[in-house]
Amino acid sequence: MNRNLKDVPPEGVQDVVGEKQVEEAKHVLHLLGKTVSQVKIYPPDHISVKKTRDELYENLIAYLEKNWKLEIDIREFAFDFQDITVYRDPSPMKSLPFLFFKDGMQKLFFYKGLDMEELQEFLKLIRKYFELPPDEADIVSLLWEKDFANIRYFAPDDYLETKIGLGKGPVEIKIDRERINTGTIELASEDRRALTINVISELPEKIQEKTILEDIDESDAFQVSSLTETERETLKSILEENRRISPEKELFLLIFEILGFEEDLGRISSTFEVLDHELQDIVQKGDFHLAAELLKSIFELRQSFSSSAFEKTRPIDKYLNKLRKQESLPPFKDILLRKDISDFSHFFDYLDILDPESLSFLGELYDEINSADFRLKTLNFLKAKSKKDFTTLIDVVQQERASLSAEVIDILSTIEDRKAIQLMANFIPFRNKSIKIKAIEYLGRSRDVTASKILIGFLSDNDEGLRVLAAKNIHHLDSSVLRSLLSVVEDKKFQLKSRKEKQAVIDLLTLSQDKKAYKVLEQMLKRPGLLFSSKRIESGLCAAQALEKTGAPEAISILEKGIRVRNKKIRQACRQSLTRTSTS
Repeated sequence: MNRNLKDVPPEGVQDVVGEKQVEEAKHVLHLLGKTVSQVKIYPPDHISVKKTRDELYENLIAYLEKNWKLEIDIREFAFDFQDITVYRDPSPMKSLPFLFFKDGMQKLFFYKGLDMEELQEFLKLIRKYFELPPDEADIVSLLWEKDFANIRYFAPDDYLETKIGLGKGPVEIKIDRERINTGTIELASEDRRALTINVISELPEKIQEKTILEDIDESDAFQVSSLTETERETLKSILEENRRISPEKELFLLIFEILGFEEDLGRISSTFEVLDHELQDIVQKGDFHLAAELLKSIFELRQSFSSSAFEKTRPIDKYLNKLRKQESLPPFKDILLRKDISDFSHFFDYLDILDPESLSFLGELYDEINSADFRLKTLNFLKAKSKKDFTTLIDVVQQERASLSAEVIDILSTIEDRKAIQLMANFIPFRNKSIKIKAIEYLGRSRDVTASKILIGFLSDNDEGLRVLAAKNIHHLDSSVLRSLLSVVEDKKFQLKSRKEKQAVIDLLTLSQDKKAYKVLEQMLKRPGLLFSSKRIESGLCAAQALEKTGAPEAISILEKGIRVRNKKIRQACRQSLTRTSTS
């Protein structure tokens, strides 16, 4: 089939190809691919279609004015110009060269005299191709019927025979003449198989696929053609991909195709608005597998731009940053509870790729979704997250969600980093006692001065047991920790605390062996005073016991002064402490 009747160049036209001409042809084909990508999605009067179509026409006409014709060699996934590959797209699902190649076209020609109307009709024809049922879609037949004046092509008439049907003999069909008038013809199994094998490769791809699946083995079907092993495997992979692709994914492929060609940053941003609408829609449907694939494609697109078109990464980064923000995240709880999901792997794949700035929603999901699998995957996700940036784990903890908060403390306790200790300060205002106990115990095990500073905060808790536990877990007294302890002891309310709590705090003061701390303890041994005298005497007795534990010379000196104070109980306590220290 040859619709190329204009291959005699006008007089005076030189058939000399230079580097500039190759670049111009390459640019025209790039614009053609970009325009076709948009034509497949948007209506002809859409602003994006109009702009790219006008740009294509302007550059194509300029080329034809200088060179009379543009002759393109069509290969499977590429366009060649004068034996130089000037356009390539290896994806069978969206490749423009493959669209022409698979129907037998070998060359495509554009001639001087082409006008906008003819170009528009050519683009409409391509759009029509994608709208036709698979068994009717044939680009060569459509071009033959249209018979453009300045757009020509070459496709051998024997293409199907030489490429697909070579080597097949005629089909022998046996007919039962006695049943010829019954209205039906039944073929024997071998006749049916022979007929199927003979005609299968002449059918459109999707019909081929159905026939292969229902009538004969795939391996036999591929063996009857003259395709090479590599070509058979390629065709097989295309069929497999066609089986799996969904309309939504096909739309995304087209959108990414447009983004790959687009140069205008404003239109890239506008296209991402369309993409975002589709993404939110599939997330609402609970299809996190497709959502994760889409996000992965966005990151791959950004990576492809980072080396060759860095400025095009800006609108992509802006969009991704918006997606990650807490206020932009969809109501995951409503979606997951509404959908009957047995495997949450795709949901966490989506989160892993998205990498949201906040993980606070996981605290709510952990308790609300009654699934052991979900909880296990949540913990695994958080552990993996902690290896990248453990500071974000604190977003998960919530006052009302104790179970996951406890798990976060366990994860942080495995991290040898002072910043992990610092995050424990977030648990000071918690109301849940079990979580506070877990945090205090972790801080006590760390034996880091930072841990001691945070534990001071727990000394102001409303629960006495927590205050005592915090005091017993402080192991380092630097100047700031000591100042905080002294302010606690010198507060008038300290005298009203229980003996157990006072003893825990006063024991800490003696560990510092600081002069000011000793002075405060010495004051406790002196006259208790009239106000709350019994409580003050109790504080003096705690001081005597703490000084005895240290056995330091300064402590012994204070105890010796204590045996001369006015209060009898305190004198006796100091004397007994001195006796025990001297005999130990």
